[in-house]
Amino acid sequence: MKKFVIMVCMLSFITACGTGEGEESTESVPVTGQGEQHTDSENNDIDKEEKQGDQGGESMEYRDFLYSVDASLEDNALQVSITLKNEAESARKLEFSSGHQFDIIVKDQEGNVIYDYAADRMFTQAFIFEEVGESEALTFNDQWYSESLGDYEVLQVEATLLPFAIDDEEVEKGDISLTVTLTK
Repeated sequence: MKKFVIMVCMLSFITACGTGEGEESTESVPVTGQGEQHTDSENNDIDKEEKQGDQGGESMEYRDFLYSVDASLEDNALQVSITLKNEAESARKLEFSSGHQFDIIVKDQEGNVIYDYAADRMFTQAFIFEEVGESEALTFNDQWYSESLGDYEVLQVEATLLPFAIDDEEVEKGDISLTVTLTK
């Protein structure tokens, strides 16, 4: 009986050690696929013009946000930057239903999917709340490396932000989406 009680106590202790609560910060150094908040002064290039060739950018307005996507191809690496800038006069709240906060799909000239950001990834199943202050922006970055990237004449980079609500108002999937076309 004594061994049983000791074993139960040890099991409880070991279990408790692995369940500490951590707090994520969006103001840390950007990691591929993680959000980063910054002020407008840190994001002077948000209104990029569309470029020809291996760089491109698009932007659109959505509910007092400026949504922009920039993509560039260099040395068989595709860099994608997704930015949502708050243009309202007050802070805004975005709600995500999981760690899958954005999606990137890359297609070739025939429309075949050659890269899907979410494929073969696992995302946290937890609600994520992001507050974006006045004139601040939320940015997500992704890099995809492939030896075959140089073989494509045209790449279509579709980037979609996936909040389920902004300021408690539902957002339809696909409402915040842009496609950038890169050509050789």
